[in-house]
Amino acid sequence: MDFGQSLNKKMDGDIVVSTKALLARAAKFLTDITYDTDWHIYTTMFDVDDIADNVYRLYRSQSFHDPDYPSCVHNLFQEIAERDENLAIEFVRYVISHEFDLKNEEIISKDPELLKALNLIGEEAGFPTIVPTFEKYLSVKVLPNFFTTQVEGDFMVLRRC
Repeated sequence: MDFGQSLNKKMDGDIVVSTKALLARAAKFLTDITYDTDWHIYTTMFDVDDIADNVYRLYRSQSFHDPDYPSCVHNLFQEIAERDENLAIEFVRYVISHEFDLKNEEIISKDPELLKALNLIGEEAGFPTIVPTFEKYLSVKVLPNFFTTQVEGDFMVLRRC
């Protein structure tokens, strides 16, 4: 399957669009509203900062408010999708959900179909809840160097040798 064919999202009623088209629409949505997105932080959080660093003119066009900035953001999204389409969708969802107040009707009215397709608004909106686990996986009895560790019940006691 080609990039853009494997992930399809419903938008505009019953029309199904490719991931490639969805990412392009997300780039336009984001850049129509703001030029102040901190790409260094977001791309580092998703371990795709190497991609952002190689998107020609991304940071320069952003800082100078150049007209090619939306295309640079689109290129960033497409390059991430070349690595992993699901990662690109999650990246876009995260950036949009943290850049904008998605309860603000003015923001939603810019492209409600896009926000629904990304599951950022509507009945299925939100990110999955992460439930921490409390299962014990490792018991350490001895550490090298000057310390030994002894685990007794739920308490850890450190002793100097």
